[in-house]
Amino acid sequence: KKMAEEADVQQNLAVDAKKRADEEADVQQKSAAEAKKRADEEADVLQQHQQKLVAEEARRADEANILLQQQQQKSAADAKKMAEEADVQQNLAVDAKKRADEEADVQQKSAAEAKKRADEEADVLQQHQQKLVAEEARRADEANILLQQQQQKSAADAKKMAEEA
Repeated sequence: KKMAEEADVQQNLAVDAKKRADEEADVQQKSAAEAKKRADEEADVLQQHQQKLVAEEARRADEANILLQQQQQKSAADAKKMAEEADVQQNLAVDAKKRADEEADVQQKSAAEAKKRADEEADVLQQHQQKLVAEEARRADEANILLQQQQQKSAADAKKMAEEA
């Protein structure tokens, strides 16, 4: 009877261990999902910020161009000299706009790469968590099997001892 009670206790311990392993697995799974969600959100925020910077840079370049054109129209004292200066300034404005566009492209690519890296890291983390979860479940199953074998042996020994008695 005492050995049967011990077997019950050990069975309950094994069930509790499996339950705890499952709960830990759920917690790790949720943790990985949350990390991936946060990484996505941060990447989105970064991308939106980069897009605002790009739009602001283009707006400034356009404003500079408009101011330049107004200035050129106002002062027509020395038409030829102004025309030559206007060409130079126009080229500078075009170069500035081109540089702003290139910078915007670089920042856009940078944000996209950051998002891609964040996604990859989150995927790696999730796979790692899943492996840990699977390993934990496998160990709990092995412990359960060993416990059951031990209990069966104990029960057989008890029966044998009872028969001998």
